[in-house]
Amino acid sequence: MICVVSRQNFLAISSLVTLCLPGFSIAAEASSKPEAAVPQVTYRSVFRETSLGIEQEKTDWRKANDDVGRFTRGHVDILKQEEMDNKSTPAKAAPAPHKH
Repeated sequence: MICVVSRQNFLAISSLVTLCLPGFSIAAEASSKPEAAVPQVTYRSVFRETSLGIEQEKTDWRKANDDVGRFTRGHVDILKQEEMDNKSTPAKAAPAPHKH
């Protein structure tokens, strides 16, 4: 890929780089001094405020695995089981809309 830069853009870019160079040299000089003051770093775990999950109770993994294992044909069996469960429980009436 060939990049064509006009003379005016080249001068602007080179001026910008030249202005930034003193800042780089100051930072490099400060980092080479062992006696330079360094701010104290405080450890803060990222997990401190993380919730432990949405599960309210622990489930026995063996029982959960066995429950899923009874659906030998996979998703089709699960859908059929849900359909049977829905037929056995009466449907709830939809809530009445709010009147303003």
